[in-house]
Amino acid sequence: MKPARVALGCLLAVMLVLPGLGTRILAEHRSNAVNVAAVDSSVGNWTDGQGTSGMSDVLKRVRSSGVGALVVGMRSVRDYVESGDLTPVDVRRAGRGEIPAAMERPGQAIVIRGRPYDPDGTFARAVEALTTRFGDRVSTATTPDMVPYLRVAGARDLDDVPVGYDLGRLRLLWQAGFHVVLALPARVTSGRTWLEAELDQAASMAGSRTVLALGPLPFAGGSVADLNGFTEFLRSRDFDLALPDMYSPAGDVAYASRLPGRLIRTHVISVTTDYDRQGMVVRAHRAEKERGVRLVILRASGTDPRSQLPLSTVLDLVPPLTRDFPVGLHLGTPEALAAVEPELWARALVLAGGLVLLAMAAFWWLGSMARRRMAATITAAGVALTGVAGLAALVTDRLLPWQLVTFVVGSAGAVLSVLAAMRSAAGPVRLVELTGLAGWGESPRGARREGWGRALSAYALGVWVAVTTGVVVAAFGARSLSMVGLAPFIGVKALLVGPPVLVAVYALLLYARRRRASLHGAGAGAPAPPWGRRLTRAIRAVRPRHILVTAVALALIGYLLLRSGNSGAAPGFELSLRDTLDEALYIRPRFKEAFLGLPALVVALLLTARGGRFGVGWVAAVVAAVGTASTVDTFGHFHTPVAAALLRTVYACACGLVLGALAAAVLAWLTARPRSGGKRSKSGARRAGQSRRSGQSGQSGARVAPTRQEDVRG
Repeated sequence: MKPARVALGCLLAVMLVLPGLGTRILAEHRSNAVNVAAVDSSVGNWTDGQGTSGMSDVLKRVRSSGVGALVVGMRSVRDYVESGDLTPVDVRRAGRGEIPAAMERPGQAIVIRGRPYDPDGTFARAVEALTTRFGDRVSTATTPDMVPYLRVAGARDLDDVPVGYDLGRLRLLWQAGFHVVLALPARVTSGRTWLEAELDQAASMAGSRTVLALGPLPFAGGSVADLNGFTEFLRSRDFDLALPDMYSPAGDVAYASRLPGRLIRTHVISVTTDYDRQGMVVRAHRAEKERGVRLVILRASGTDPRSQLPLSTVLDLVPPLTRDFPVGLHLGTPEALAAVEPELWARALVLAGGLVLLAMAAFWWLGSMARRRMAATITAAGVALTGVAGLAALVTDRLLPWQLVTFVVGSAGAVLSVLAAMRSAAGPVRLVELTGLAGWGESPRGARREGWGRALSAYALGVWVAVTTGVVVAAFGARSLSMVGLAPFIGVKALLVGPPVLVAVYALLLYARRRRASLHGAGAGAPAPPWGRRLTRAIRAVRPRHILVTAVALALIGYLLLRSGNSGAAPGFELSLRDTLDEALYIRPRFKEAFLGLPALVVALLLTARGGRFGVGWVAAVVAAVGTASTVDTFGHFHTPVAAALLRTVYACACGLVLGALAAAVLAWLTARPRSGGKRSKSGARRAGQSRRSGQSGQSGARVAPTRQEDVRG
């Protein structure tokens, strides 16, 4: 297959996926408001012991610093006990007549006393919550001086039982100008009806319709009826659900699949005492640019909900968080990501675009095999099976088959980009051929380009194929569930390993055909030695440098696998470099592309274009496959906007071209043959290059078969 056909096939694939991809791109630019929030329990710590004027002053300072929202959670029985609104009573130690006689019944029970006359309704709301939870085991009584009591028979611990939202507190925060985010309880003990009523009352009081899940979502592990009923309640009341971006609370996929268009990505920052101010700001902005985060929450470090976050820390962190937003974003009330569910015909076109890439890669790779008919059969069967899996995913709306097809298409495109570029660098390629116009008119003037010109054209073709594959993969992820990070691209580690292995196998097959052609051209008629003797010779040919290079390569592969994926670990120096690049370039290029894979692609193409050694060029091509696979993976981060992925790829391609050119120049200088006096001989190197290009061995003028890649059809 000619490079021109590959370029045209990629153009066709892009045109096929445009309807589905366009739906995603439009949705990515509808929500541009970002808000910074603090946890209300921390605000409560700052205002403890202060009067109304002192509390108002603290709230004004927090609001003027840039904090636009406060996260308010339900208060439990323990919270009200600690605040003095409720008081546990030990019946055995109470004096005679101190508590109502109804509270002194025998048996295990917990007795709680409220404040006289229940001025803010806390006691009544506690009775309502406990009655919903324990039923007729709850009894109440009031003393003549209007002190209310409640008794829960058979209970041993009520500390973690939620009582509900503090309506008075919600009213105060709303009057202070804050956008209130209602935190859902991690454990619902009083039933769905009670929770829905609490949310309705709290939302009406606070004027807010945003709920947050920092822990397990309600009813996620319970009955499906409760789950469906509660999600339907949230949708019917126009509630938006905020979900964290760096971890997945239990039940997030179930909720997200039932609430498309109602999800807000949230970045939770746990602030330690020795926090890095600049690092936190850069990483928060990175979350806004790369992961679509629209709500940033500051909270105290640790799992203890009573841990405190100093007011001075918030006043220090919030101004830079709200002052220098990424381009296109602004401070305001966050909006949910628009629902993205392309029509069936648009998703079918996306599948067709993926099959175009898969067919080109399969025919190219299997074209290196000797038995062409068998290769064609295998290719057709593979493409057909992938198409059937994609159609099954469309019909049944199952996620896993669709993800598997996405992985296959991404891997195939990463391999195709390297093979097409190598073929373009090896053969007589014209610029008109790369644009797909060859054969439509007169051939352009000029002879075949040498060296840099051919390598640059081949590099452009390889990058075009890789970016096309990434765009197609991004179209596969054009769904709300994928764009909020809950249906990710599967097989990231396999994507980084598979294409290099396939390129290496292709190179070995190519070398075997070249070897057979060389022996046939030399008139060799002796039978081939047995496999045992071949293996012995291969083992004896191994040198310590080969073992060292293999060990280094395996160590690099292991490191790449450990730090790959959305949660891969990265060392501290790399995190610092990431922060620097993010500040300088708006969005940083990925390391595996800019500093490893794409520079190796430039080296491989230059060696091939100049008639360099077969093995060295293809070793560099194997490394280059890591870069093209990483380019595909850039677009496989479905939570990253497509525009950001394109900008990141442009940076990576530019860095790869510059670094690859420098590496190729250094390699050419190191491998130049010196004269007897120690100086490097330009004429000798030039003669050697001419000898290789003409297919001569350089020793006694013996003719060997040409080693150019174009002798093997793609």
